[in-house]
Amino acid sequence: MEPEMPGLRERHPDIPKAEGRKRADILNHRARSLAAPSVLRRPIEQGKPALARVCRRQQSLTEERNMQDWNAIITVRDRGFKRAFTVFREFGPISETGYFNVLTLRAHDTRRLMESLREKLLENPEFLAGIARIIPVSRTFTFNTPEDFGVKARESVLAVAQQMAGKRFYIRMHRRGFKGQISSMEEERFLSAILLEHLGQIGDPGKVDYTDPDAVIVIETLGQWAGLSVWTREDMLRYPFLGLGAPHAGTEGRMPVPQSEPSEPCRDCPGDLSS
Repeated sequence: MEPEMPGLRERHPDIPKAEGRKRADILNHRARSLAAPSVLRRPIEQGKPALARVCRRQQSLTEERNMQDWNAIITVRDRGFKRAFTVFREFGPISETGYFNVLTLRAHDTRRLMESLREKLLENPEFLAGIARIIPVSRTFTFNTPEDFGVKARESVLAVAQQMAGKRFYIRMHRRGFKGQISSMEEERFLSAILLEHLGQIGDPGKVDYTDPDAVIVIETLGQWAGLSVWTREDMLRYPFLGLGAPHAGTEGRMPVPQSEPSEPCRDCPGDLSS
């Protein structure tokens, strides 16, 4: 029950009677609105769903920014999230993605990242326990449809075609999102065929070889974002935590240890992509 409000004349004795009821009604309405808790509560309660939607939208936008702002993909094993944050946070911002066991990293310097991980793994073979693989990328693009992905992935693969000239290679794609619309295996075959045709046209034919490749082209997708990188045989031996099935195989469930006497760091390893 709303509290009884004093009359207009009692609260404002100086107002002439000639001003009539209109002004009194306005003042009494304002007074009741300010005094009645039920009137105050109703807009707040009605606004809760809208506020929740705004919060969810803001969280979604934050996740999208995190997913877009990356130059390395980290895949962890079960219960490996805590270890991943401990290991990688010194190299740059690390974020969850909403995809199972997948994190993104915005490395300040990917060359330093790879070399540092290699050195620490040589010192302690269990250093990357719980980490399945870490893949930096050197080229990125966005896409909106499967057709759009096909066009841009083709352009990105042809951009690194010269590195595959006269070599054995294969293309490995890790897709996240667009389930039922984009097939990793079909895209790998399609892009391999495009690359083989191009190499034949320029007179430096290559060959697809999954058992003993000279190089591997990796494509990583996260929703509408994609990244690509190229890794040579030497890279895969030097950085076994790429998880590309390098010739140097490790024990199942454990991170293989890199060679203690490799030649040189990878020439094509993605560098400082912060600029």
